[in-house]
Amino acid sequence: MLLNTLQTKRLYRYACFNQVGMIAVNADGDSLIHDTLLAARQADAPVIIEASLWQLQGKCFGYGDAILGLKKYIMDVALMAGHPDFAEVPVVFHIDHVPAAKAVAILTEAVSGLPVRFWDREMNVYPSSVSFDASGLSDADNIQCIASVGRRAAGLGVPLSFEVEPGIEEEATRPAEAVALAKAIEEQAPGIIDLFAPAVGTIHGQTSKGANVSFDANLVGEVAAALRQALGRPIGIALHGSSGLSDAQLAAAVRQGVIKINTCTLLLGARARAMHAYFNEHAAEIQEGHKAMKETSKDTTVDTAVSKTMVPILVDRMTVSNSAGHGRRALAYITSGEV
Repeated sequence: MLLNTLQTKRLYRYACFNQVGMIAVNADGDSLIHDTLLAARQADAPVIIEASLWQLQGKCFGYGDAILGLKKYIMDVALMAGHPDFAEVPVVFHIDHVPAAKAVAILTEAVSGLPVRFWDREMNVYPSSVSFDASGLSDADNIQCIASVGRRAAGLGVPLSFEVEPGIEEEATRPAEAVALAKAIEEQAPGIIDLFAPAVGTIHGQTSKGANVSFDANLVGEVAAALRQALGRPIGIALHGSSGLSDAQLAAAVRQGVIKINTCTLLLGARARAMHAYFNEHAAEIQEGHKAMKETSKDTTVDTAVSKTMVPILVDRMTVSNSAGHGRRALAYITSGEV
């Protein structure tokens, strides 16, 4: 079930109350979207599927056009998440890491509703939650960008769920810094912040599991507590990157308030290696003239084989992060109206 913005805000609150770390899968295409849903159903876990600008503009979705890619991505997720097999899986579609120079234009258009036309009918599609890459921005510019999108959404009566990040990632985000940024945004766009992504020593990109020695789980808890006290509501912490974190570090992060765990490099590498292994194993069969070439080379055959590798990896990640077992419970909370 693809969640709308209000439902997403409730899911994020549920995750804060129950120490649930949701895997945010940066999916390059339909196959990984499907594997993510299969894993979430198997684990009974809520899940976030997200896309960055390079994916929205990529060949699988927008073919250079970010807005076209965004429409297609949302429709793909909505179609699959709406299948009866996934009716009890809470699914968030999140816009992630749009560069600041393009963020306001893209996010403003997204939260205003993206028109999709079918024959003689038109409907608008929306993301569940949004963020952008604030790297290098001053706090003032960061606040201005976020508030601009927030005012547009408020003017249209559209609820907004925002993930905020500070502009400097190289230095640890201190609680007072997080509070100052969040309060300034809250003054201009009340209630839109549901996630905050502080710099806590995590990194992007490939590294050996357990090699991330600079990660500070205690800082996560300090920032989460400070934000909750300042804003009067729980704010989920997002891990920008989770590469190199051991299972113990990931579990500790969730206990301290992390509810969104960006997961990209791990899955890209695992999928590429699984495809490489498949084609190595079937090298003779994909040669022209072999009687099994057509069947062996079909996307559905390759994707089915790769899925056997990807789904267990995702289920394991959901288990370590304590989202396994929370899918139906979260959905009941989302739909109950309970405060």
